[in-house]
Amino acid sequence: MENPGEFANRPHMHEDAYQFTFPLSGICRFNHENRSYHLEEGQGLVQHPRELHEFGLGDRDEVMIIQVKKDRFVEWNGRGPWILR
Repeated sequence: MENPGEFANRPHMHEDAYQFTFPLSGICRFNHENRSYHLEEGQGLVQHPRELHEFGLGDRDEVMIIQVKKDRFVEWNGRGPWILR
């Protein structure tokens, strides 16, 4: 990743979990499936299981990451929000 700042993790994936990434302040430099993003406060990105990703943060950037095991999702019917069990 370009200029990963004070923190950068290595490319990885989660076998059986969705990951929701939300910058709380600053910018999160994100690489998702070989596409680069600069996520800002108010934006977010959802990675599905087995999608390769990595991110970097500067020393003043903050991010919230939520992971949910895929078997905890009730099947989405396309008419409303996903429901967690």
